[in-house]
Amino acid sequence: GNKTIIAKAADIAAKKGMLIVVAAGNEGSGSWHYLISPADADSVMAVGAVSVGGIVGGFSSFGPSSDGQIKPSVAAVGVNAVVASSSTGLPIFGSGTSFACPNMAGLSTCLWQAFPEVNNISIINTLQQSANRAANPDNRTGYGIPDMKKAFVLLIKQLFTKQAAIANCSA
Repeated sequence: GNKTIIAKAADIAAKKGMLIVVAAGNEGSGSWHYLISPADADSVMAVGAVSVGGIVGGFSSFGPSSDGQIKPSVAAVGVNAVVASSSTGLPIFGSGTSFACPNMAGLSTCLWQAFPEVNNISIINTLQQSANRAANPDNRTGYGIPDMKKAFVLLIKQLFTKQAAIANCSA
């Protein structure tokens, strides 16, 4: 829940309008397999890790949060993700929710850039609604892997207010 200092800080930042995207944690295969803070904060988007094929990384922490929220919020590629080597800068493979998180942060930023009139919580909700487990969320991947095209269409439909009609048209 919102007990730790970092979770409280993340919620304050979210209330000020920031989109807070955080890694769920890599505790999934340990005895304490739950989310790390601030992934359990109520106004953040916690990201779990999956493979390119959508298989959950065994290390990916899972929920629910201590206050019963479905967490992680969504999942992104964080199992054998292509990352830059810290020593050479060349591409290597790495696994962790810390690799899934920037993928989702970038995608959510692109979506928000397309719809600047919506707020941070609307972006999170739309990504959850567009995900492959939206109808049946679980504690491993939350609402699942978001479909960015579907999220884009959901926001267009939500914001669409104009209608056009043609009357007495002849050629």
